[in-house]
Amino acid sequence: TRTGGLRAIIMGLSMAFFALVVFYVFYLENNPKTWTITLTVLVAFQWFNAWNVRSETRSAFVKPFSNIYLLLGLFGAVFAHILAVYHPFMNTILRTVPLNFYDWVIAISIATSILLVEEIRKLVFSKSL
Repeated sequence: TRTGGLRAIIMGLSMAFFALVVFYVFYLENNPKTWTITLTVLVAFQWFNAWNVRSETRSAFVKPFSNIYLLLGLFGAVFAHILAVYHPFMNTILRTVPLNFYDWVIAISIATSILLVEEIRKLVFSKSL
């Protein structure tokens, strides 16, 4: 649909922009950490985006914990990513490095921006109907 296409473009551009900013900021610091934190931002975007896509018009904050399958899936995805970042075997395979607390704060803070982007899109789009 037209709404779905617009949504995909806005979300994709937002995620790409913020991921590239993170990559640029960390690039000069440490290459393996750069890849890991950029991957974490992209993965966390999807964690939050799962709430966005429940409805094209309703806010993600309306009954956010009502879908047990969504919650279980998100817990599984978060657990899998934590393994990818901290388990030595996964570090070797994926070439990731452990992140510190502040790296997680940065990644999660940036990733939550996708909630704001989609809430603004829903508000603007609902006004134009």
